[in-house]
Amino acid sequence: MKTQSKLPGSISKMFLGIFFILIIIIALVTVYFYLRKAPDMNNSVTEISSGEFSAEVKKLGSAEILSGFPEDLPMQDGSEVLDNYEATSNDGRIQSTKLFKSPQTTAQALQTYTNFFTGKGWVRNVGGSLTSPILMRRADDTLMISVSSGIDSSEAIVEITLTQNQY
Repeated sequence: MKTQSKLPGSISKMFLGIFFILIIIIALVTVYFYLRKAPDMNNSVTEISSGEFSAEVKKLGSAEILSGFPEDLPMQDGSEVLDNYEATSNDGRIQSTKLFKSPQTTAQALQTYTNFFTGKGWVRNVGGSLTSPILMRRADDTLMISVSSGIDSSEAIVEITLTQNQY
């Protein structure tokens, strides 16, 4: 009788082991198919259209240089790129946007990027004191520098958007 009482226990342990392995396999297969179908956040392309207007938005990797952006755009140690993308419209415009967190204060960041682009030949639309957003022009192109406080007031969220007219 002792043999019979051990048999059901060992069979149930065997079924429990098989069941556990089966659950792990199902979980791994599910994760595999989810990752295969998940969109790649770098270099993903999105189409936008409304009436006669359409645009293609391409998300780029954080280290990629945006169209029209200078390669020597200052990025302080501790900066973190939050978004980096380009949108191309059917009317010939290209909008390139870099959004990042900077360890500078809002005033320092606004000064840094306004001075940087002024040195590259960009001209402010309005003179006077620096207040966000700063709008600048060069030929037919427009640049906007927007700076706001991050969660920590000692850091700034900087958005630089360049709109190029390619017609």
